[in-house]
Amino acid sequence: MPTRRNRARAGQPTHAYELTRTLTLVLNRVVWDEFFRKFKATEAVRYFYEPFLEQFDPLLRKELGVWYTPPEIVEYMVGRVDHVLRTELNRPDGLAVESVYVLDPCSVTGAFLIEVLRRIDATLKNNGADATRAAKLKRAAIERIFGFELLPARYVIAHFQLGLFLADAGAPLTDDGGKSGERAAVYLTNALTGWDAKTKEKQMLFEELERECAAATAVKRGKPILMVLGNPPYAVTPASPRTRKNRSPTAIAPANIPHPNLSRRGRG
Repeated sequence: MPTRRNRARAGQPTHAYELTRTLTLVLNRVVWDEFFRKFKATEAVRYFYEPFLEQFDPLLRKELGVWYTPPEIVEYMVGRVDHVLRTELNRPDGLAVESVYVLDPCSVTGAFLIEVLRRIDATLKNNGADATRAAKLKRAAIERIFGFELLPARYVIAHFQLGLFLADAGAPLTDDGGKSGERAAVYLTNALTGWDAKTKEKQMLFEELERECAAATAVKRGKPILMVLGNPPYAVTPASPRTRKNRSPTAIAPANIPHPNLSRRGRG
């Protein structure tokens, strides 16, 4: 039976050739305008990481807690935070108040951070801040809406999605190719360490990682974090009548924020 090397020498199709040909046929069937329209709206990327890791290494996925959060949950939680800021913490503009610092300690691919920025953008528009909206939105993404992520792949996707959102919102980050380029405040770091000033940080092998570690530590030790939010444990199926009976509706959601409907989803 001929080996792949012998098939290549004989001019016969190899496994790599067959795989490439199949991929080409698949890609030729893609409606690119529709694909990139959704991709730019961050619809394509958000489903990539967890399904990929589920197939590639399911044990690693479970160990690292890589779970998909439905957008209904993200929207509800961020809306709840915004509501509490306005009604209970004397911040009339909620998340758009420039003294409100937010942290997602496990930002994954940036879903919560993007929703926070979307809320801020909507408030600025409602307040008629057209001339300053883009600058204020960008400043929020750079200076006070923070995310920590431990896995490099998720960290990169988060930056990619935040960059897309800001560009679509008319507030693109500038990049001069050097150290002074603008960036979203998502840092590659362990959210469980580095908060204590007495703790010495480990020395990194690369200058870029040293800067990343220093920036994350500055957030942990110097920023007045007011709100912490992120991916929660939750049940995909609706609660039983008995469970719902024992809950206080006002403790779950204010009257003007509908409880998220997850009954049509099969993943958590």
